[in-house]
Amino acid sequence: MSVHDIEKEAMLGDRWAVLQVVSMLRKYRAEADEATIRDIEDDFYQPSTAEYYEEKDLRERSDTDPETP
Repeated sequence: MSVHDIEKEAMLGDRWAVLQVVSMLRKYRAEADEATIRDIEDDFYQPSTAEYYEEKDLRERSDTDPETP
């Protein structure tokens, strides 16, 4: 069942509860997509320049250090 199907069914039942679930699913899906994109970049990016390593280092620090922009 897709998110669109769940939204249609929400019109028939407890709309608020279903829409809350859909909202949560979209949020977690977006986070998962971002993580997947990072994994793909790390696996397939051609590390031929120092920029790649600088970006990767900044990304890793921002993931672990909330003070890093």
